[in-house]
Amino acid sequence: MKVGSIYIIVLFFLCLNLSSQAQPDKKMQQPDKPKAEYQDKKYQPKASTVNIPINISMKGLQKSINESLDGLIYEDKSYTDNDGDNLKIKVWKKGTITVKAEPDAFEYYVPLKIWAKVRYGAFGAYAYQEVKGSIALNFTTNYEINRKWEMATITTLTDYKWIEKPTIKVFGSDLSVQSIANSLLSYNKKMLETTIDDQIKANINIQQNIQDAWSMLQDPVNVNEDYNVWLKLTPKSIAMSPIVTKNNAISSIIGIQSLAEVVMSKDAPNIVKSTKLPAFNRPESVPDSFEISLSSQIPYMEAEEAAKKELVGQTFKQGRRRKVTIKNINIYGQDDDIIIGAFLEGSFDGTIYMRGQPVFDPVTSTVSIENVDYDLDTKNKLFKGANWIFHSTILKKMKPYLTFPLEDNLKDARAMVEKELKEYELMKGVVMNGKLSELMIEAVEVTPEGIRVIVLTKGKVKMKIDGLSF
Repeated sequence: MKVGSIYIIVLFFLCLNLSSQAQPDKKMQQPDKPKAEYQDKKYQPKASTVNIPINISMKGLQKSINESLDGLIYEDKSYTDNDGDNLKIKVWKKGTITVKAEPDAFEYYVPLKIWAKVRYGAFGAYAYQEVKGSIALNFTTNYEINRKWEMATITTLTDYKWIEKPTIKVFGSDLSVQSIANSLLSYNKKMLETTIDDQIKANINIQQNIQDAWSMLQDPVNVNEDYNVWLKLTPKSIAMSPIVTKNNAISSIIGIQSLAEVVMSKDAPNIVKSTKLPAFNRPESVPDSFEISLSSQIPYMEAEEAAKKELVGQTFKQGRRRKVTIKNINIYGQDDDIIIGAFLEGSFDGTIYMRGQPVFDPVTSTVSIENVDYDLDTKNKLFKGANWIFHSTILKKMKPYLTFPLEDNLKDARAMVEKELKEYELMKGVVMNGKLSELMIEAVEVTPEGIRVIVLTKGKVKMKIDGLSF
């Protein structure tokens, strides 16, 4: 072969090689688009406690007892009843009946004025004597709450003191009649013990109030009509802290443990009410923590627009001849991953697909796509047809623009719920008051609509019911 022929052949292959370097990788096979798939995740809200403070002042009970036991409070008009005791009796309240709260008991001071007429004789021949006296009786009511949330009471006479001992006139002189005094004491003891028990049951109806609260808590509350935000509570259990006595009042806390949800809905969320009140339970203490899950979502459209704003038009180069420019961005989900499709023009025309996991940063209140890498099919076809893209800096440079802020959304959601829970009147005489404190990330989920972030807000919520306060 002549030298000239060899030169021509070498020149031909050299030109062919330079030509191939100058031509774009137009023949790389287009990667398959990952399918949009989403897991059906049912969110389970956390259990929280709604506290209902109970404060029962003895002033109300004292007023009620004095009103029911006023003026003439007992009268026996027959000599023949009570096994023929030959007594007619009248009993009046002599002064104010006082009530004092003690641990697990109420104490009463009951002053009485007593009149009796005694009959003497037999076979129709009788003589009569009037008996007068005044006495101060001390009663104690021991109480407990049974499994049906009823106030069970046992009232007993604990002490007495005759202010004026019963006497009769015998030959112009006063004569103490001890047996008559004991009979008068016995009659009044039974009557007063029963009356006091009845008054406590009438005035301290914990069972009915707790039943009303249990039922009322299950009604969804529209805490913001402008955004159709509902607070939904599902009560699960109930407990009552030990009763504390202070300043002549008894106080306790009813804790209703509920599942708390914030729901956005045009109409009230559907509920199935549980009407049966759980049995009474008294633990050592009742927790006061309350947790509400706030949900904030970044729609895929918003994420795409934010990414497009920063990435569309950016050009990535490899060497001096290969380069691609991002012309469009598509973002959607697949299971727990976020898929990022980038349409490129230049040395390669087509769409490459990347995937990563959404991660919430509570410090900056942002969601970023982490661990971003090429989708498997994209990676395989880049290796075969456009390896230079795989080794380019496109992934590294895209990463800062796959971060989306949520701080304002979460602050607004928290402020809205906290504002509406402050002195929120559910109905006349029933007020809910709440204060939220810390925010904690609970979950980041990939949904058909976008990236959903569920944040747990902790705080305290109390419900004041006028019916439980005297």
